[in-house]
Amino acid sequence: MRTTARWSGGEWEGKGGAVAHRTVAGLAALLVLLLGATAVHASHVYDTAWGSVVAPAGRFDVPSATAMDGKGNVYVADTWNHRVQKFDRSGALVLTWGGYGNGDGQFIRPEGIAVVGGTVYVADTANHRIQKFDAGGTFLGKWGHSGAGPGEFVAPAGVALSPLGTTVYVADRGNHRIQRFDANGTYLGGWGGLGSGPGEFKAPEGVAVGPSGLVFVADTGNSRVQKFTANGHFVGEWGEGGGGAGQFVRPKGIGVDHAGEVYVADPGNGRVQKFHTDGTFVLEFGTPGILLPGNLNEPRGVAVNTAPFGAQWVVVADTWNHRIQRFSNTGTFDTLWGSATGGKGAFSRPAGADVDGTGAVWVADQYNHRVQRFDATGAFLAIAGTSGTGPGEFRYPRDVAGDASGNVYVVDTGNHRIQMLDPGGAFLLEWGGAGTAPGQFQSPQGAAVGPAGFVYVADTGNQRIQKFDAAGNFVGQWGGCGAAPGQFVSPLGVAVSSAGRVYVADYYNQRIQWFDADGNYLGEWNTSWPKDVAVDGAGRVYVTNFWGNQIEVYTGDGVFLEAFGGRGSAAGELQWPLGVAADGAGNTYVADSYNQRIEKFRPNLNLDRPPPFPPRAAVATSAALPLSPMATAPYPLLTEWGTCGRGAGELWYPSGIAVDGAGDVYVADGNQYGQVSNHRIEKFDNDGLFLLEWGTFGAGDGAFQYPNRVAVDAAGELLVADTWNHRVQRFTAAGTYLGRWGGPGSGDGQFLSPYGIAADAAGHLYVADTGNHRIQVFDPAGTFMNKWGAPGSGDGQFDTPQGIAIGPGGHIFVADTMNHRIQEFTASGAYLKQWGTQGTGPGVFWKPTDLAVGPGGNLFVVDKWNHRIQKFGLLDTDGDGVPDDGDGSGVAGDHPCTGGATTGCDDNCPGLANPNQLDTDGDGTGDACDPDDDNDCYPDTLEATFGSDPLVPDTLVGDVDCSGTVSITDLIKVRGGFGKQCVDPGWDDRLDLNGSCTISITDLILVRGHFGSHLGP
Repeated sequence: MRTTARWSGGEWEGKGGAVAHRTVAGLAALLVLLLGATAVHASHVYDTAWGSVVAPAGRFDVPSATAMDGKGNVYVADTWNHRVQKFDRSGALVLTWGGYGNGDGQFIRPEGIAVVGGTVYVADTANHRIQKFDAGGTFLGKWGHSGAGPGEFVAPAGVALSPLGTTVYVADRGNHRIQRFDANGTYLGGWGGLGSGPGEFKAPEGVAVGPSGLVFVADTGNSRVQKFTANGHFVGEWGEGGGGAGQFVRPKGIGVDHAGEVYVADPGNGRVQKFHTDGTFVLEFGTPGILLPGNLNEPRGVAVNTAPFGAQWVVVADTWNHRIQRFSNTGTFDTLWGSATGGKGAFSRPAGADVDGTGAVWVADQYNHRVQRFDATGAFLAIAGTSGTGPGEFRYPRDVAGDASGNVYVVDTGNHRIQMLDPGGAFLLEWGGAGTAPGQFQSPQGAAVGPAGFVYVADTGNQRIQKFDAAGNFVGQWGGCGAAPGQFVSPLGVAVSSAGRVYVADYYNQRIQWFDADGNYLGEWNTSWPKDVAVDGAGRVYVTNFWGNQIEVYTGDGVFLEAFGGRGSAAGELQWPLGVAADGAGNTYVADSYNQRIEKFRPNLNLDRPPPFPPRAAVATSAALPLSPMATAPYPLLTEWGTCGRGAGELWYPSGIAVDGAGDVYVADGNQYGQVSNHRIEKFDNDGLFLLEWGTFGAGDGAFQYPNRVAVDAAGELLVADTWNHRVQRFTAAGTYLGRWGGPGSGDGQFLSPYGIAADAAGHLYVADTGNHRIQVFDPAGTFMNKWGAPGSGDGQFDTPQGIAIGPGGHIFVADTMNHRIQEFTASGAYLKQWGTQGTGPGVFWKPTDLAVGPGGNLFVVDKWNHRIQKFGLLDTDGDGVPDDGDGSGVAGDHPCTGGATTGCDDNCPGLANPNQLDTDGDGTGDACDPDDDNDCYPDTLEATFGSDPLVPDTLVGDVDCSGTVSITDLIKVRGGFGKQCVDPGWDDRLDLNGSCTISITDLILVRGHFGSHLGP
């Protein structure tokens, strides 16, 4: 009986978040890959494949750019089919050319296209070059290769021609610049560079030339359009991040008509915007969606007529709907053509596969919104489904699970349901619906049928596994969001062995967990980025290592056996596999997603020696996993709260936190994950009780686009880092909007994706300028004052810093997110120390994104990928192991022992075993560490023994070097300590003549006023 099931899909996140202690299996598998996992001695060898990389002519796979010639013919850069297609003005296919490769006339992910006078120029993006063709697709020439020099490119994304076709402009995305060439590729010049100032760019992807020769650039990363002369002299700009008129979210394609009107593809907002040449907003058209004419799904390309006669059309590359749409120049929909790969036996991002009880192979043809059935050799048997929400219709189906009779259960991810079809593809029944109740789903992404006929579903968005009978009746569930045994963070795949063991691919925890048929936890092992899991008839477990482009094989108890695959498009190679299935004989079927095919591997019957690596013991057994020890953590954990979700008091990858004077906690619940966000601020009391929430998606006052941080200033008002709107907004504690400031950029006072923000008692604002890997400081009015930091992992360097907080003594704490640590600095930016490492246990972090200090000195940390808030005890400002008392006395550092007290206060003498030292002069430093308390150049020990020396005055004001004379040397010493406070490293209270705890201009004046004073006659 067929007992496995697969999955696939999910949004991508960067690979940098891998948990260190969960990479042993992945490392072993990588070594297998490097040594040749598909060699003759591997236990599984390549057998066959079916499907197609290239779609049938007239269909598309992520079309990224369009162009029109003078006759109205439309040329399309069909990016993931690695080709160009040409259509007449009615949308009828004329011809197609290209194919995957780096030879003349071949492409790898072309993203830009332009045509003038029957000559076609293509930005061959992944080959880092421009190719030139005639209107019939005949290769004419090429230029460019990878590099940063003149005429070299890094992922060129856009290409445009001057009105007469004599000059070619290229948006050199990776080098953040525009380059100019003549029609044969001779370099003429260029301009730009990384930044946000006039004439600077951040990953520009679109370029167009108007009838007057003006050049318009879609400055994608800066969410704006810039305008230049033909030679690159800056003329003007418009736009900013947001969803309002004239605002953009990563604009890409750009076109100019015969009248100089500018059309911009705004993919993040699912629309096209039209402007006058000066940037004045005219109109917008298109609405986000996937089903109806006029719906746009991340449109990337736009082309318009340049001839001043005939109908004026705007042609849009509706990229993720895999089609071309045509509109009038006033935004009225006219026609559309194309779709994703649609022929029988062809695929568009196949995501899941399974073998039913008859031996037939079912495939979830994800972006074609359908499923297909084949025999074991790949011969086509049946097809079912189309895009929609009705019975037998699908939206991005991610997995299939076949039963013993040949029926199939389809994970209809976009519709949040399960559908059951008969062997011929006819609809039988459905269950589910969006929600969190038993039997409901949030983006389910995997399914399996057990030996008893029960159906197990990976309910990914709800972080659980649900169990149903064959008719869809709810039986039970288990899971929950977290990293403990039996919990999940994005469970993507599920499989059931013939013995009834249930295996789950726990993606973001980078592990496989196994359970009995009722969900009781049995054990787990670690792996790297598992997208799917399958079990063969012998109980061997197969795991897709998505980023490693390979299949890993384990025993049923998690002992590593081997890996096979490897990145590529040749036979037996894989490119981002999403699903895996295995039959009773050990044949393995892989959904080779980005090669648009199914590959079959068979057992190697000629195996004459063991696999290339010896068996490895499972990392975990049925015993509960130990928690990380707290012995090395500097602060004790007190409590935590929250779980992943979108209801009141729930969190969805929270990224910001602040605590006000009353102890109430504010959480920025607005981080982006899979294009989903709660776009809000939530308020809790000090122990985690939910109080209120406010905010919604948008660019208006009080609305947010992924608000990532929140801070409370001295007046009790809230400052919110509204990241994608490139601004800071201010609110009352009840959520009433007060005002805003800021904007995009990389100069002083500008930001690249600002995340963290904090305010000190004087109203100074500290901002974690995340994209620039630095901290910026502003006065209460927003005027730039200071900055520090640089990219890296050394002391004082950052990798995507996202959180910032101010502790006792004005010290600055920074959540150094991708370095998985907290760093501490003085108010002026001097590095003090760091703590933390990557992990999932108490006191360690997995991408800490924000932190806050409460009125009692407690430190709250948003531990993002662990879906939790960690609360730590009193701070130890000087790092000597004794916590501060946080009594709010205003004295920086540990609370001093004054008035002769030696108990009831904190360490004021760093490094001594006894933390409580007498502090005679009350300067915050114990006498044992301050041998001349009264700064009279006469040691306290001698004074205590003999009393005042009758020959030496107790005080010589200004003689800070104890030379007996107030001179220029004393002035230089005081000036050298200027700005230091008594909590700062190297503090010398001898320089603080007025006892203010700050070395300032007043101390300089006191020294200058006593110039020439000396001891003796």
